[in-house]
Amino acid sequence: MIASPSARHGSTPSSITTGLPALRLRARGPSSAGPIRGVRGRHGTASTYHQLGIVAQNQGRFGQTEDHYRRALQAYRDNGDVRSASWAAAALGRLLAEIGRRGEAFTVLLDATLSWRDLTGNFDPRDIRLLTEQRRHLPDHTVQTALDALDPATALRQHLDQAREP
Repeated sequence: MIASPSARHGSTPSSITTGLPALRLRARGPSSAGPIRGVRGRHGTASTYHQLGIVAQNQGRFGQTEDHYRRALQAYRDNGDVRSASWAAAALGRLLAEIGRRGEAFTVLLDATLSWRDLTGNFDPRDIRLLTEQRRHLPDHTVQTALDALDPATALRQHLDQAREP
């Protein structure tokens, strides 16, 4: 099943935004009864962190939101779930932008944008818009450094060109 880009940009099931009962049900499930075993348990944990992040963000608890999104992102990556990791990265990037940490937001959103493109073959126009908004607030060298880190050949080419100059 291919998720629509809107699922990455704020559309959430009502059980997530209306409160914690759905989360409590999940927390009492088999994955919380002891050590997490198997891929399903790790994915459930990642999903729960992501949902907790959404609830915390809706309640204005941004420190907790960031922690939950980062844990979800790491758990999705550890599980090899690129699609969900991209969703979590997009959510984290939006949060970082909202709280004014634009440099971090740009880097995280860049990762989310590229992972979504790798996954689907297309850029999500909303990702491009978010990146553009963050870029407006950053010095050119910060943006260039982030882009160079993604393409080592570009950075190497620039160093070779500089070394050639007298």
